[in-house]
Amino acid sequence: MKKKLMAIGMIFLLTACGTSVNKINDDEIDQTADAEEEAKVVSGREIIASLEQTTDDTVIRDEKAEAIKETTEFKEGYMGEPTDELAEDLAVQQIEGLAATEAIEQVYGGYEGVNQAGVIFYENQSSGAEQSGFWFGVKEPDERLDTMLTILQEQVDTGKILAEPIYIYQSPHTEADNRALMDQAAKPLKEMAEAHHNPDAVSYSISADTITGALEIGHNFLTEEQQEQLVQTFPEHEVVIEQQGTMVPLPGEPDVVYPDPETVNEPSAEGYYLVSVEEDGMLAVAAKSQDFSSTGGVSKHFSAINFAFQNAAEKLDVGQRVLIEASGPIAESYPGQGRASFVEVLPAYQPEGADLIETQVVQRALETAKQKSNWVTAISSLEFNEDTDQWVVGIFQEDEEYEVEIEDK
Repeated sequence: MKKKLMAIGMIFLLTACGTSVNKINDDEIDQTADAEEEAKVVSGREIIASLEQTTDDTVIRDEKAEAIKETTEFKEGYMGEPTDELAEDLAVQQIEGLAATEAIEQVYGGYEGVNQAGVIFYENQSSGAEQSGFWFGVKEPDERLDTMLTILQEQVDTGKILAEPIYIYQSPHTEADNRALMDQAAKPLKEMAEAHHNPDAVSYSISADTITGALEIGHNFLTEEQQEQLVQTFPEHEVVIEQQGTMVPLPGEPDVVYPDPETVNEPSAEGYYLVSVEEDGMLAVAAKSQDFSSTGGVSKHFSAINFAFQNAAEKLDVGQRVLIEASGPIAESYPGQGRASFVEVLPAYQPEGADLIETQVVQRALETAKQKSNWVTAISSLEFNEDTDQWVVGIFQEDEEYEVEIEDK
């Protein structure tokens, strides 16, 4: 084991310091050659250091891995289909990954120290990887890596962890480098967003791929010229730009589309009902509830979001059922808070024999609901009774559900 670590250390010295081969003695040349012969490539990355599996007595590790399979979370599929591949992924994360992370942070100086030194990530068989693995990419290998290997090798020797799932390679970048790249990209993107004709509707996201270092930009407003400008701003990096959602309409283009035909004779719970519309905003409540009882939550929950939307009152009406394109994040409150960039009005339900349409019925039902409570109102059901010539609308407010009858006239 000691000889192997010395060989690895020599590779680091040659890489980092540029030491010429003619200054190394014959024994050192032999060690370096042996180390290079042992180098292997996994997932397209050349491994620069590794641990040695020195014992077959891995009872401690095996018991922990078996215990993971017996957890409720694994058995009931909370983390995905309970396969052997997923079980090994979780074992590597909770055993080798935990041990490696603790050792790396101990040697490199905590979370920030690790970010300055390189990158950390997992590869999972359940996501298509050939092996379950904890990966540590080091930008500039030095003696700290040998120290970290020594700490982990002791745990391998005692059967607490396995050697193979821990992979160490030389990364061309660190997490700190990725953060700096994202900061650099934020300035021109912010300027482009602020210069847009409708800045309240635009959104963008910036990230840097931990493994490849590629700059990833999501947006709903960038022109082709602006995208090319961003690519040219970072010539040394791969820049991936993807549209997220519907593009913000250009000047003169509509940001609301209306249905054709305007009515249909089949009911639907698609989208959101507009329960209030203001000059530059609207409160939208989901037409279909969600059931969270399996995880200890309520059995009936209707999502509700206050959207800022330019000139909403000129384009939309209370009672319409719509699809909404959100721009940017939704604040976690009830109702949520967000911005909308595009709205599609859905066809209103009007069964045969009915004079009113869905929109008109919902409007009247909401007026009745307001007399009872100012709390967020959800439309939980909507039916037309041709025999009585009435609509029956289910109202859900403050965890209470009741019905109101609307005359079809």
